Amino acid sequence: PMSAAQLADVAQTFGARKLHSIKELAKLIMNGSIVGIARGQAEFGPRALGHRSLLSTAHLPQMKKRLNRLKRRKWYRPCAPIVAAQDLERVFQAGPDLAFGTPYMSFAPPLQPWVSTCLPGIAHIDNTARPQSVQRTDDPW
Repeated sequence: PMSAAQLADVAQTFGARKLHSIKELAKLIMNGSIVGIARGQAEFGPRALGHRSLLSTAHLPQMKKRLNRLKRRKWYRPCAPIVAAQDLERVFQAGPDLAFGTPYMSFAPPLQPWVSTCLPGIAHIDNTARPQSVQRTDDPW
């Protein structure tokens, strides 16, 4: 594992900086930045998300293309949205996949009709998305 000093050196090499507030993070994302999150120790599991993640806005049409280029993925690869559990049915069409939430991105339910237009960064080619649902009690920041 890297020491704190080694991590600081790597971060400086890539122009990374520590953010001091959620407001600062939100401003960067809404202005079109892609923000890498590295919090705590390494994770593992079916979908170990939130501690090592790339965050971006979903409202910019070019965002999916930028993320796929950054991750060196094919154009058709989906980007997965993080959605508050209580808002799943606002974004996705109701169905059995949403009944217990989607904390591990295991399902790709169809999006509500408005989503592809307003949030094109999350819409797959077939108008579905693979959400990670979160609740306040899951992993507070």
